Amino acid sequence: MKISVIVPVYNLEKYIRQCLESVLNQTYRDLEILAVNDGSKDSSKEILDAYALKDPRITVLDKPNGGLSDARNCGMDHMTGEYVVFIDSDDVIDPDMVGHLLEAAEKTGSDIAVSDMEYFYEDGRTGYSDGGQFTCTNVRETPGLIAINNSACNKLFRSELFLDVRFPKGLWYEDLATIPILLCKAGSVVKVNEALYRYRQRSGSIINMTSVVGISGNAGQCNYAASKAGMIALAQSVAQEMGPKGIRVNTIAPGFIETAMTAALPEEVRQEWAKKIPLRRGGQVEDIANVATFLASDMSSYVTGQVIQVDGGMNM
Repeated sequence: MKISVIVPVYNLEKYIRQCLESVLNQTYRDLEILAVNDGSKDSSKEILDAYALKDPRITVLDKPNGGLSDARNCGMDHMTGEYVVFIDSDDVIDPDMVGHLLEAAEKTGSDIAVSDMEYFYEDGRTGYSDGGQFTCTNVRETPGLIAINNSACNKLFRSELFLDVRFPKGLWYEDLATIPILLCKAGSVVKVNEALYRYRQRSGSIINMTSVVGISGNAGQCNYAASKAGMIALAQSVAQEMGPKGIRVNTIAPGFIETAMTAALPEEVRQEWAKKIPLRRGGQVEDIANVATFLASDMSSYVTGQVIQVDGGMNM
């Protein structure tokens, strides 16, 4: 059974070899590796071309720079695998990642298989990210499933889930606008309790940049999917960037936009979710650690969050 592996690449000559080696060293061998060169200006394209000559499983797709979402979408336009995995080109994966996720998905008939993640830093530190506390379920049976870690990279997806879903071009934290929808579509989601994806934390990466919210002190706006992990990650990112500047943020004023994700859930599921998580409308959510709960309870797939500068401290 062929598995598509999509690797978007933009100016990552320093890391791309390590990433590709981890993919080529997978114990599961039937892979279609789609390396999408997103208009790189360094030697990334030359590195990709050299690897493609050495291993016929690699196909290099060249395109003008359009961002991570656009590069992933390009890969999906060319994929032929029954399942698909997304890997960022500065990260690495465990040799058994594809095999273990595929085995779990096939054994349970699941549309998505999820692993835990390990974070590793430039100074040698490591961290652990739980992919979620569940075994095999779906959003209808377990509404809280929608609030698991919304990274696209620690998951294996049945390719047909993407027939009418794409990553939104031009948005930061693009996973948050996509993964909750896929979780809702999945007949079941299975968890593999191993840290199979290694996520590199480096200065300049998207997760560590917060220009999206306006570092100068002006309020900024962007669309985000309802996600506990994503909103807390955003809050932490804002705190790290603004803290040294003496700016403190502890309030997000959300507004809601109806999208297909709300329609994808049965009314009884949304009602049950609302019972479990009290919804506060018409005001500000002052405890940023509870922002995700506030957002997820509305079951909207996009949330417009305006970060507001205040004098108080960060409530985390």
